[in-house]
Amino acid sequence: MVKIMLSTLSLGTSYGETEGIYLLVFIALILFLRLRRSVKGQKFKLSRVIYYPILYLVISIYSYYLDQSSFVLGLFLILLVFGTLIGNKIGGNVKFFNKGEKIYYKRSNYISAIWTVSFISRIILEFYYPQNFEINSIITLVLSFTTGLLIGEGINIYKAYKIHKLGIQKQKSDRQTF
Repeated sequence: MVKIMLSTLSLGTSYGETEGIYLLVFIALILFLRLRRSVKGQKFKLSRVIYYPILYLVISIYSYYLDQSSFVLGLFLILLVFGTLIGNKIGGNVKFFNKGEKIYYKRSNYISAIWTVSFISRIILEFYYPQNFEINSIITLVLSFTTGLLIGEGINIYKAYKIHKLGIQKQKSDRQTF
């Protein structure tokens, strides 16, 4: 099975079987880490909630800069806004919980799944078609949509964090009054 996948990955590119193995290992690692974070949650850091959408926005803008097509720019902006609206809508499923004194959260499973699929798709498309303008435009557009999802989800994570933090502060003040 792996041999078939590797021979398929190396078709149509200048990459060989070794690069195909690296790609499969990289994809497997991403899937493992995303699945683990989805199940166990991750420690909350406000910087992470702000940093990742900004990083994706910078990468998206750079990716657009490489295309420099007015058609792609229009779709880029539309998908960025659409992704933000969708991320804001379905990103509200964030769950906060405490482990000792530390705050953890679980992101929306939908956004995690969409992000993972789009990220792996981008990797595979870059691997198969590194110099294809149309494929690179598709990658840019997928990246803009995914960036919008992360921005919308980040807004919801921050709102949910503030509510969670207020709840913890209320519990502490209730304990102090008794």
